Amino acid sequence: MATSGSLLKLETRPCAAPGANANELREAVTASSRRYAQPEDSEASPWLVDQNDLEALLNGLSYRSRTVEELAGRTGLPPDKLAAALRRSEEADDVEQDSGKPGKVRLTPRGSVHLCALQARRNEGEDHVETLTDLVMFLDSRGIATTIPEQVAGVLMPDGQFRWGGAVYNVEVECSTVAKAAEQVVRNVRKAREAGNRVLIALPDSSGVPRLLAVLDGAFPGNRLWPDGIGLVWRDQAGVFHPHRVAGTEVWPFLEEGAVTVRESGPPLEDESEKGGLTDVPADTDPLVAKVREVVARLLAERRTEITSKELLGLLPEPDRSKYGDQRIGAVLAYLGARSRRVWVDGARPRVYDLGQIGEPRLDRADRSGPTD
Repeated sequence: MATSGSLLKLETRPCAAPGANANELREAVTASSRRYAQPEDSEASPWLVDQNDLEALLNGLSYRSRTVEELAGRTGLPPDKLAAALRRSEEADDVEQDSGKPGKVRLTPRGSVHLCALQARRNEGEDHVETLTDLVMFLDSRGIATTIPEQVAGVLMPDGQFRWGGAVYNVEVECSTVAKAAEQVVRNVRKAREAGNRVLIALPDSSGVPRLLAVLDGAFPGNRLWPDGIGLVWRDQAGVFHPHRVAGTEVWPFLEEGAVTVRESGPPLEDESEKGGLTDVPADTDPLVAKVREVVARLLAERRTEITSKELLGLLPEPDRSKYGDQRIGAVLAYLGARSRRVWVDGARPRVYDLGQIGEPRLDRADRSGPTD
């Protein structure tokens, strides 16, 4: 063994002449190295796939099972990306072989939920979407149907929402925000509680629990997990969520092991559906949404069906006029379903919103039934 400051003598020898199968061996070694040495370098490695690729694949299977050739034409993914997306989706239990139709693959219930989460996201990362998907599936195993609302710029939206025992629960998945944007965590919880909703915070693993508890303790002194309307769960490696237990408090019953359905584990709902899930319209968390609804209802009663965001802002109470801008008003109107068009007014081109088109806000029900042909 060489030591520091010592000299090494190297001897070189001429290489043997390449054999007849040299090229074949070279290709085999190259392929093996790409596939096994560094998975991210493999042509069909799941590391090559991003969320847009997964969304394209799952969306291609949203209505029926398909062959790989049909998916290639429907998704527009190149062969290596499609193979990698299929491999990753099969490993995640999002896609499976259609036993009734050999050669075709189809969405699983988890794949349907994952597609909803992907379609609803804005800037949420992969860990966030995967955690939300696993949580929705976990709640579904308890008989709870969860709505995944579309994330809209300018409108405060929970990651998910469900109803249990007569109460509305906001789902907030917190990943990097716990360490990098604690104020966002506090804002999400505060707005939900001000709206009268309970909050179920979900972490991708247990490592973030101490930091999150510190954030909650600093923002809500004296608040107790569970009885004061805030709950915390974390996911293990098997995708199962565990409630964080605090001495002297009781975890919400539907999170306890052995809870199967809402009907068996909780009190009846005021307007209970077959699954005891959320109604079609989610409960508003952003207070501005309710204020805009109120103004719109008054305008429609006066038979006024068109308005600009700036005009509607002027109809809000005085404190709100300076608190909100017309861009946020426009975002809420769009979220509520009002279509708009540009018009010329005094040399400017503001958007005029059609109030008559306002209906249900944009949302995605997490469909667990799977596709049908």
